[in-house]
Amino acid sequence: MTLQQRFWTKVKKTAGCWLWMAAKTRSGYGKFSSGHSRWVGAHRVAWELRHRRKIPKGKLVRHDCDRPACVRHLRLGTT
Repeated sequence: MTLQQRFWTKVKKTAGCWLWMAAKTRSGYGKFSSGHSRWVGAHRVAWELRHRRKIPKGKLVRHDCDRPACVRHLRLGTT
């Protein structure tokens, strides 16, 4: 199974938000293991998969919907 396939099996797509259903931080943000014993924010992985590029240096992935588990309503931002 590819990383992308493995990632999307952990997402519940609803009419609104796409919710991360696997491991989460205490504050509700999704955590995804890239397979190298390293956890990455699920929202960051989702942004990179959808845009097919790395997150630019100095940028953050922000949630437009204010739901930490959402991996759909994302945009780049600062602070």
